[in-house]
Amino acid sequence: MAGEPPRRKRNQPDADIKAKQYAEFEDWAMANIEKFHMQTCLCSNKCTEILERIQLKEVAIHDATRVAEGTQDGHLLSQIEKEKKELADLYRDTQKYRNDLEKARKRCGQLKLMLESGLRELRPRFITKTRSTRGPDTENTNRSPAKRARHDTRSNHN
Repeated sequence: MAGEPPRRKRNQPDADIKAKQYAEFEDWAMANIEKFHMQTCLCSNKCTEILERIQLKEVAIHDATRVAEGTQDGHLLSQIEKEKKELADLYRDTQKYRNDLEKARKRCGQLKLMLESGLRELRPRFITKTRSTRGPDTENTNRSPAKRARHDTRSNHN
């Protein structure tokens, strides 16, 4: 039709929208992976701080144990044993959480690399695909011979 814009101009906004959506997805995915990575690092650092504080408390408990043994204070010794057990449990749990966070951080790094690689592979295919719908060279090769012939006859009339 004479009033209809050429095919590549009609598809241009769609291609631009798809390219924009792809870029937004890429930005969103990378930002969220980076955010998760940072959170796991912060949590791992917090676990390390907790472990250091536990070690300081263990030193204080060790000193208190020597004093309690010297005074033969049974009640204080039982309280100290209770505190030692709680600190040992806290230490074990915190160590487990830190190890789990370290695994999650490493896995996040692997996923980030996989996503970056996948996005790099997708980008040329996506851009080539969107360009092929709007590019003048490939426009005729993407259509059936009948459609190409109709298009060629229309363009000769203009």
